[in-house]
Amino acid sequence: MPAEKNYLLDKVNDNLYFLRPLTHENAASMVLVKGETADAPNVLIDTGEDSAAITDALIPALAELSLNVTDIGIVTFTHCHEESIGGLRKLKELHSNICVAAPTKCADRILNPMYYLLEMRRHFPENNPPFREVRGTFVDAVISEGSQIAGFTLISAAGHDEDCYCWYHEPTRTLISGDSLQGNGNKYQGMPFYRSFAEYRRTVKRLMNTEINTLLCSHDMNGIGYSVKNDPEKCKTALRRCWECTDENDRLVKELKRTEHSDIREIARAISEKNFDGTVPEHLFAAMFTVSEHYKRV
Repeated sequence: MPAEKNYLLDKVNDNLYFLRPLTHENAASMVLVKGETADAPNVLIDTGEDSAAITDALIPALAELSLNVTDIGIVTFTHCHEESIGGLRKLKELHSNICVAAPTKCADRILNPMYYLLEMRRHFPENNPPFREVRGTFVDAVISEGSQIAGFTLISAAGHDEDCYCWYHEPTRTLISGDSLQGNGNKYQGMPFYRSFAEYRRTVKRLMNTEINTLLCSHDMNGIGYSVKNDPEKCKTALRRCWECTDENDRLVKELKRTEHSDIREIARAISEKNFDGTVPEHLFAAMFTVSEHYKRV
């Protein structure tokens, strides 16, 4: 009997593959862009959260495509939270010549991820998820908004965090959004997670005005799912849902703050219970960030 796979590999089109590691609950996805010609590099977008994402998901998925790690020419990112860059050091150990191409606001975070992860975790320390060390690596190229790799254009998409980006392929109208679009969050977060309400709304509005047929996300988000393929109407609905959730959360925070709830943690817990049928995340860190953003507006 063949061994059970630790990943799901979804062919989006002849040159695009969506990889979902099953190595951890709520593991972040990766995207492989195959070079369209023999001379064009294969590109990996995001690296999963740790070495297991590389050894147990990426490597066997590449083997399905008759590729190996050394066939990847460039690795780049949608953002630099640990679940999206945690596998980079292992990837670099296995393929020292891979080109690490970092969007501008990601470059320092890839070199020294612990500094930025610790900075984020100093907020609401008693509600943080377990800490995992992420080792940095050198960046070979720093790329800015509008840069193109394998036909995909880099789009700044701050909000979830300041270093968030999307990759957009205009010919197929494909958007690789990473965590830039949050829907209504998921059961592990309790709510959509954005560190800046204003920036997140600007990003959602910008993307609502972008023609999108296919949408690929890092996580399974309520109102979006992991992906939407070849369905422009469903993509529009997903974007509208992202916008509507910010309005709904604004209203809920205001209502709860006016009534019996005045503590950020209590409000995060109450909204999480409402969103996911009584299920509350073990760690309310993400929801508390979002509630604190709405708190500023009350």
